Formats: sequence, C-alpha cells, structure tokens
Amino acid sequence: ECYYYKNVSRYKVGILLHLAGIFPASFIAVLQFTPFIRQRWILLHRIGGYMAITLYIISLAGVLMIARHALGGSLDVQAWVGFVGFGVLGCFGLAWYNIKKLQIEQHRAWMLRGWFYVRA
Repeated sequence: ECYYYKNVSRYKVGILLHLAGIFPASFIAVLQFTPFIRQRWILLHRIGGYMAITLYIISLAGVLMIARHALGGSLDVQAWVGFVGFGVLGCFGLAWYNIKKLQIEQHRAWMLRGWFYVRA
C-alpha cells in the first residue's frame, strides 16, 4: 500500500483526503455528543454537525479513491468499504431528516449509529 500512496498521485490524494477529512470530523463528532455544547450552544452544535458531515463526505471520497489497494484491495474489501461508507451516509441522511422533523431522539440515535459504523 505504501508504494501506491507514495508514488501514484491518485492514491496519494485519496489518502490525504481521507485523513484530512476523518480526523477533524471525528474530533467534531466527539464534541457534538457533549451535553454542554448540545444544550447551551445550539448554533455551534448545528454548525459543527454540518461541518462533521461535510468532512465525512470528503473523507468518503478519499476512501473510494484508495479502496482498490487498501488492505490488499480484494473484492470483498472494496465491497465492504462501499457498503459501510454509503451505509453511514444513509444514517446521516436519516439523522438529518429526523432533525428537520424535530424528532430529536431519532436524530441522536441515527447519528450514534453512523459514527459507530465509521469506527467499524
């Protein structure tokens, strides 16, 4: 994998996109679940949520660029990357839908599921 990440510009850009997107998104996600921020600074919580999801989408683009060679690049790995990546995007979409309908508990549940699946 190191060969592709160092010598092929497509994979170099992909890994940089992935890392530059997922590290700040994960940090923001941890802060999003802090009750103090969620309850007292609602606008900051909202902006942080949009930032975390946008950074996740950037990270997903990077992952899809490197999936061909990541972890050996076998077909099952590529399928898993796509399945989990778009599954998490679906969780975030349902969370966004639920918050627009003011179903806060469902929103929180879908966001927790999504970030748990990111970790998997």
